Amino acid sequence: MKNTFSALRETAEIAFQKTQSHNPIQTRVENEIEEELKLRTEKTARLKAARLAFQPIETLRKTISKGVKTSFNNETDYTKN
Repeated sequence: MKNTFSALRETAEIAFQKTQSHNPIQTRVENEIEEELKLRTEKTARLKAARLAFQPIETLRKTISKGVKTSFNNETDYTKN
């Protein structure tokens, strides 16, 4: 009985080790996927930073193109005192 239990346990241990070990191809694919995700995240961050940096300029352009007076477009003459 003890021999059967040991043989079953050994078989189970081998099966468990096979499930825990990675196939080299699977590891390579996982690394490629992780790299793609990293590159996409970095690109998204760069694009967001560029958009946020451009946003105040675009808002100012729209304001000027609508003809709304801004503080630097004010017609008040401050030289008359």
